[in-house]
Amino acid sequence: MTTDSSLGRWHSVPGLLALVLVCAGAVGMEAASPNALPLRSAEQTPLAPADTQHIALEEGWNLISSRLVPDNPSMESVFAPIADAVKVVRGPSGAVYTPGDGTNTIGDWEVRAGYEVYVTSPQTLVIEGSPPVPSESAISLEEGWNTVSYLPSTTQSPTEALASIDGSIGMVKNETGDAFIPGEGITRLEALAPGEGYKVHATADTDLEYPLDEETLFTYDPQCESQPDAHLVHNFGSLTEGRQVEDSLAIRENTAAINTALSEVGQEGGGTVCLPKGIYQVRPHPDLLFDPDATNQDYPSIIVDYSNLTLWGAGRNDDGNGTGIYSNGDTTDVAGSLRRGTGLRIGHPNSSYTPTRENIVLRDFELNGQGALPGDSTAWTGCKDWQSREGRINCWDITHKGINVSNGHYVDNVRIENVAVRSFKGELLYQGGNKLGFIKLENIISEDTNAQGVNIVADSLRIEDSYIGLSNQWYELESRWESSAYVTGTTHDKVAAGFSVVFAQGDESTVDYVFEDNSFTGCDFRSSRSGQAFGFGEGVAGPIHITNNTFDGCGLFETITGGTSGEKPRNITFESNTVKNLDNASGFRPTHSINFEILNNTFNWEEGEEGRAWIYGWATYTGLIEGNVFEKAGSVGQNGGGPSMRPMMRNNVYSSARNWDGRITNPDDHGQSFRPNTEEWRIILNRVDSDLIPYRPNLTVGEYSDGQEVELTNMRSERILFESGNDTYSVPEEKTIGKDESIRFKYNSEENIWEYMN
Repeated sequence: MTTDSSLGRWHSVPGLLALVLVCAGAVGMEAASPNALPLRSAEQTPLAPADTQHIALEEGWNLISSRLVPDNPSMESVFAPIADAVKVVRGPSGAVYTPGDGTNTIGDWEVRAGYEVYVTSPQTLVIEGSPPVPSESAISLEEGWNTVSYLPSTTQSPTEALASIDGSIGMVKNETGDAFIPGEGITRLEALAPGEGYKVHATADTDLEYPLDEETLFTYDPQCESQPDAHLVHNFGSLTEGRQVEDSLAIRENTAAINTALSEVGQEGGGTVCLPKGIYQVRPHPDLLFDPDATNQDYPSIIVDYSNLTLWGAGRNDDGNGTGIYSNGDTTDVAGSLRRGTGLRIGHPNSSYTPTRENIVLRDFELNGQGALPGDSTAWTGCKDWQSREGRINCWDITHKGINVSNGHYVDNVRIENVAVRSFKGELLYQGGNKLGFIKLENIISEDTNAQGVNIVADSLRIEDSYIGLSNQWYELESRWESSAYVTGTTHDKVAAGFSVVFAQGDESTVDYVFEDNSFTGCDFRSSRSGQAFGFGEGVAGPIHITNNTFDGCGLFETITGGTSGEKPRNITFESNTVKNLDNASGFRPTHSINFEILNNTFNWEEGEEGRAWIYGWATYTGLIEGNVFEKAGSVGQNGGGPSMRPMMRNNVYSSARNWDGRITNPDDHGQSFRPNTEEWRIILNRVDSDLIPYRPNLTVGEYSDGQEVELTNMRSERILFESGNDTYSVPEEKTIGKDESIRFKYNSEENIWEYMN
């Protein structure tokens, strides 16, 4: 049994003297009794399930280690349950932790180290955590003495456990002085066991890598393992964790193991396929997956081609502590053409293969398209041209998609949960064709692409509590086939396009899209915050509701060209949104014909950076702008010289440091008309010729909703005269307004004239 003597003296026992002491049963402390207690066995130190380890401590000194990385690695947390009995903990370098006075020069628990622990009474130390990933489990040994941990979950002989440093071992001993000295043929240390720490004398600098058993080598989410239909991927083929040489055998084997598991489980009617913790590289391989002569452009690395399948990892890998599936990031000659390959596809690679695939769940892993470790490279370059040849490798690559949830064959009831899709040069979440039923994306991350974060059209698409990040566009939503979508609780950040959520390829069918309680930040971030969050093309029939969102550095929307019918987008409502930090950008800019409602929103510009409240083009606008607050907006812009239909504008608040103004630049032309663009309009004459005072204006007609009211205010003229008999407005008698005076009119669309309001 160990005694009060310091284990630290072991470090000072040199060469042959150490051999003599060990052979005599001494350990450089007090001599150990010939009847000393034997090494604690696995039976004496029982192991709980994979995430818990119990380490028995005897009164006095103990040399221990853990095979688990503690969930909370601070020394204070590790020893908290037995702190009253712990006198001192000593680390390999002589640093200490003493709970009695709070001294801690060790820092956090290091899973690769052994620790000397003195307790005043027998105790059981319970470690809760998870095994280190294999790529982080090598123990660096310096020439001389080292205090190390034992990482396998089962006992092993010294020869087996220490095979990786064979030839560099001078001596290995445990806390009782039992030693393994291969050069002398001494094997009093018969086995290494979990929970024990060891002193290793190395004859040269080297790395100790234990031959980890499968339980330690592959760590799975306990929830996944506990499913009644769970299948562990490593049982279907060889898996190698960590960064691999491109196109290596290990990458091929990883690809084959994952796909074999999905295929065999799928053929048996479905089940849960568990992915282990760690990073596993895969890539498209014709000889492993399909007919080598296949010509499909999205050639995937992983295929989910059966119903009732769940692919379940050990975490989203945001902190490098989950499951990362790294797909190919380089172009590959596949069937005579250059492709990178899609990361994962649901359904058969042949889009004409029609059986329905349904009840698919993807959860708790990262899918990364650069075939590299986190931080090594990114897909985003800012080049959004489609790649078609080797010379355009840094552009938008339509052969390099993240997850393709359907490609022309019917797929239904898909759930993607707690998944990160990163660093593909094409669309990150994509659906091709028109045969996708219900799909739900929850707590996902979609970021780092030259294309879109989400490009999906479905009977019912639902996105909740997610993050859509660095991309050319956050969404491309095809307004077709009576599709629908609901997006809520989702953050959007850093998008390069002038419009960031595009509704395109409208076919005039009724669609139901709702964006509610989301945030949008950093539109058109490459140059300035001048982009608009939504873009609407032709044939978009709605209804589309955008409600209770926050837009920070993003305007509401713009209209865009492109569509299938030539009909203007319509039935679009923006209500109760907050639009802030617009800099010099406009609040919205309907430059093409559209029917919309802008209701009860708040727009804010910073002092000195007032942009236009909105910009009109030469087009037809119908709808309603009501109840909005425009704080510090500059003016309303008018693009094009021709007539443009105005929506109804009423009950808006213009808290502006500048005036809405109709600038008259040629006041000598008494027939000049000016165009009120809001219900409040200021008239400013840039030149005033005294011979032409009072100025007699005309108002534009034929461009306003029936009942539209406007208040006209004279800002810079001695007098403005509104004459009876004018064709564009009617007054019962001549009305003259002096400087800072106003007059009100209401539009009569049937008579095509502005009527004076008392």
